Parts: sequence; structure tokens; C-alpha cells
Amino acid sequence: MSAGWCLRFSPDGTLLVVDDGIGHLHLINPADGRETGLLVGHTSYVLDAVFSPDGRRLVTIGFDGTKRLWDVKTGRAIFVLAEEGTSPASSAAFSRDGLRLAVLEKRHLRLWDAAIVATDARPDHWSFYAARGSY
Repeated sequence: MSAGWCLRFSPDGTLLVVDDGIGHLHLINPADGRETGLLVGHTSYVLDAVFSPDGRRLVTIGFDGTKRLWDVKTGRAIFVLAEEGTSPASSAAFSRDGLRLAVLEKRHLRLWDAAIVATDARPDHWSFYAARGSY
């Protein structure tokens, strides 16, 4: 596997996420180097990834403009925070309690209620829950 731009440990250090340069994220057990999962959805390399404090969720920022929220255990994309072709974000962060998610896009800071998006991410609710604000 070739490496791309992104490499991050989970908060407890038992998992490593590695971008392969084509938008796939490989979940690696750092103790033995074995791959334990694969996250597929981005169409270009991943610029940044951030685990929630409990390690159950992962937000990724792709050069394709998408920001994705993943369930680490299942490898399923829970939600796409922005559609392909939008401005790539530069970074993301969860609050210490994991209840809020901040994404920095050029000159805009977008805040989401991460707990609601993670548990009830139906598209018809997205407009209600999505942006707590844009600053």
C-alpha cells in the first residue's frame, strides 16, 4: 500500500488510519501491522482525519471537497458533510466531549452537533441539524 497525505492514531492508540493516496483509508492495527478495515468513499486523497474522543467516529476531509463522518467499527460512512466539488476544508476537530464537530473551510468555521448527526443522520433532517453556525 502506498501512503497519501494522512496518517492518524486513534485516541487509545490501538488503531491507525492511513490514506493510500487514492481516497481509500486503511485501518491498521499498529501492534502487528495488519489491516483491520477499509473506508471507501473519497475520490481523491484525504487531507485530514480526526477521531472522536471515544474513537468510535472518524471525520475525514478529502481533496475531492467531501467531508465524511464514519463509523469506525462498521467502516460505514454515516454522513457526507459536504458534496464533492465544494471547497476542500483544511482541518476538523471534535470537542473534548465529542458532542460538537468543527470544520474549517477557507474563511468559514462550521459547527455541527456531532451526537445528533451520528445517531440520526437522515438526509431529511440534515438541513435542521447541520450547521449550528458558520462564522
